[in-house]
Amino acid sequence: MMIETKVFLWGTFGLLIWQIFTGKIKLRGLLRDKERGLPISPARVQALASTLGVALYLLAQTAVPMSETKGAQADSKRSMPSIPDEALLLIGGSQMLYLTMKAGATARRLV
Repeated sequence: MMIETKVFLWGTFGLLIWQIFTGKIKLRGLLRDKERGLPISPARVQALASTLGVALYLLAQTAVPMSETKGAQADSKRSMPSIPDEALLLIGGSQMLYLTMKAGATARRLV
């Protein structure tokens, strides 16, 4: 990986962490169920967990050196790893469940 790419990625990561610690990015209430007033929303927890799980899987796939996965000739051709169908189904199903729960809560509030 080129040095410019590493500097950009680490700089972006550092900026994100800095803004979280200084309070510019607020995480309070991220998992709270605002419709029912509960401290934790199961729909939000599962949506966040599945998203982070797939993101960490893809991060792990990109961290594996190409020579270990596809042979020495692939070192010059680096690309984004393919996303398995199961991961897409997990993310899609998780988001669909979250949006269904949110739509149901909104419909109950409007009636």
